Amino acid sequence: MLRRQLLQYSVVCRLQDANRAVLEERERSQRNDQQLSDYEAEIGLLRRRLETLETDRDKDKKTIAQLQDALNRARVVCMSHIFKHILSLTNSYASVVVNYNVTPRISRCQQGYVT
Repeated sequence: MLRRQLLQYSVVCRLQDANRAVLEERERSQRNDQQLSDYEAEIGLLRRRLETLETDRDKDKKTIAQLQDALNRARVVCMSHIFKHILSLTNSYASVVVNYNVTPRISRCQQGYVT
């Protein structure tokens, strides 16, 4: 009878240990599930953020391309105006030389360029 009681006590103790181990594993599993869920949520947020950044980058690339085109057009217009102005000044200078019979004088700094 004592032996039977000891055996029952031993079985009960093992059963309680097993139950505690099961509870601990459930708690650990729940914590792991929660952590996994948190990680998945963070990954989702990061994916949406990345998508937003890529969209912004694409918009910025388009804007930069448009600005570069506008800048190049402005350069062409400016250079055209500059060349027209230079041509006008050259024609005016030639007109003065021809009409007034003026001999152009070469300055000292220009003398180095004349051969």
